[in-house]
Order: sequence, then C-alpha cells, then structure tokens
Amino acid sequence: MHLAAYPRMNISGKYLLPMLLLLALLPGCRSGEKATPAFYYWKTTWQATPLSSETFRKIKAQKCYLRLCDIGYDPGSRTIVPQDVLRIPEKAALPKAEIIPVIFLEPAALKSLQTEKDITQLSGNIARFASQYCRQQGWEIEEFQLDCDWTTRTAEIYFRLLRALKKEPFFSGKILSVTLRGHQVKYPGKSGIPPADRCMLMAYNMGDIRSLTPENSILDVPTAKDYLQNLSAYPLPLDLALPIFRWTLWYRNGQLLGILRGVDPDALAQYSFLRKAKNANLYTCLADTALGSYRLQASDLLKAESPRPKEVADIAAYATRRFPEKPYAVVFYHLDDANLTRYDTRQLEEILRHCH
Repeated sequence: MHLAAYPRMNISGKYLLPMLLLLALLPGCRSGEKATPAFYYWKTTWQATPLSSETFRKIKAQKCYLRLCDIGYDPGSRTIVPQDVLRIPEKAALPKAEIIPVIFLEPAALKSLQTEKDITQLSGNIARFASQYCRQQGWEIEEFQLDCDWTTRTAEIYFRLLRALKKEPFFSGKILSVTLRGHQVKYPGKSGIPPADRCMLMAYNMGDIRSLTPENSILDVPTAKDYLQNLSAYPLPLDLALPIFRWTLWYRNGQLLGILRGVDPDALAQYSFLRKAKNANLYTCLADTALGSYRLQASDLLKAESPRPKEVADIAAYATRRFPEKPYAVVFYHLDDANLTRYDTRQLEEILRHCH
C-alpha cells in the first residue's frame, strides 16, 4: 500500500518534542539495551585488577560467570575428580554483579559414565560441591552453568546427567544453563536439544584449530554465519559468549603441538628468529631456540590468531538478530588484563551496540 493511502497526521510543534522523547524511552528503541553485559572469569585464582574492575564498571556489566573447577577423569584410579578449583582469597573484592558459577565437564569424564549409578553419583557430587562452595562464599545464586562440548556419541549420557542434576535439591528453583557450540546449532537433529533452561552460545572456536590455512579458528565470520544461519529456530532461550582472547598456535611437520600459553601473537613480528609468511598469519622458526618455556625447532610454524573487534561486532549482530527470545546476556570471554588492553571499554561498548 502506498503511503498516500494512510491519512496524514497533523502534529503541532508543541507536541512533537514530547512524543520524540517518549519514543526514545520505549523498550527496544535503543541499540543493545536488550543485551545484559557480562564477563567470564576463567582463571584458577580470583584477582581483581584496576583495569578489570574499571572495565567491568564502565560497560555496566551485570553478571560474572565464574569457573569454579574442571571435572576431569583420572585413568589411574578410574575416578572423576574436580581439578583446578577456583581459589578466592579472603577479603577479595568480587564484582557487584550477579555471580553465575560454572563447572567445566571434560569429555573424558563424560565418556567414563557407564551406568545410571555413575550418573547419579556424579550429579550428587556436583550438587554437593556447588552447594558447599556457594555456602562458603555466601552466595545466593539464581543460575548455574555446566560447560561441556558433547558429541553425537555422548549426547544421551550428557542429557541424562542434566536431568539428574535438575532433580538434586540444590538445583531446585534455579536456572540450569549449558554451553552450546556452533555444530550443535547447525545439526540439532544429530546433536540433540539439551534438557536445560537456557543455553550459552559460544560464538567462537568454530574453525579447525589443526589447520594451517590462513583462516582464524577463533572466529572466522563466514564459517560462524554458516553454522548459525538457522539459529532463530533453536527451541531454548539463548545467551551469547563472544571472544576477546587471542593465542599463538604451535605446529611441527604440519601437526598441531599445542597453544603457546603466555606468548602474545601480536608480538611475534618482533622476534628475529621468526619469519612471517606473505599474506598470512603464519611465522616460520629459522633456528632452534627457546620462546619462554617452549623449545622451538627450525621449521616449526607459529600461527597468530586474534579476532578483530569489527568481526566480533559482526557476529554479535548476526547472532542476536536471530535469537528466539529476549532479553539475553552478552558475555565476553574473558576478564583478563591481557585481553582488556586490546579490547578497551570503547570497543566493548561498540560491540554491545551491534546487538539486537
């Protein structure tokens, strides 16, 4: 229908300004207001620095997702054990925000569950650990998150564990959220839908970390968009985790040796024993040498990966536009000075403005 088909509204000047102010205050009119800013914290000891505290405050973060521990499997004793439990020093200043505890379940621990008794025992142990930890810290939590990258082979056992957790008294009346990877969004028929209250979409690490191609395995926007194109059909409420971290990958004879912890990918160009490839983020080691605690050999390759703020904003806009429900949290991974020196407050706020 043409605009001419609508009756013309005659609004006098004295009413125009109040109406514009009212529209500006209506929900959904301002970019990003449906996104609740938040951070993950993924270290083994809580430490608030001036930079992290200032950034948390300036972007008005309202949630902090704290990794309490990893749940691993000890093949020697054939037992599932908590590892790297988060230590919070006495009188430590936690953010004035909602605390959401997170436990990471390692694939080996999940695969070790063989019987219903194993599942019941693990769910009880998780509930007791979480209850004791929260009680010691004086937390009254509303949400608890389990982080696990399940596969088509482990989906059934993982989902049974989630159902068992929801029956534990500690989780009664609480939101149980789980993490969700891109392949689980793209292939829900194969991956299954977890019996949880919410999902945290991890909008990163969708590429092949083993590949020596120039693509960025942390965040390659075309790859991410391909995985998330059917996001609007996902049947659970979603939150969004975005990458602000970077890393250096280490290869020998075409095989991935691992991640060089503490080696800044942005600093690789300064080393005389490394030669940068043309039009790529790859560096060749020219001689045997030490880099920090790592012993490099001649012809080893280092790959610098670091998502650019514009790319993070792009995928934030793409994903949140397709979210089935609002409001939602946008969680930056993770709260660390090394990341915040590269992603300052202005850049984080710009990413949030792209959320829909």
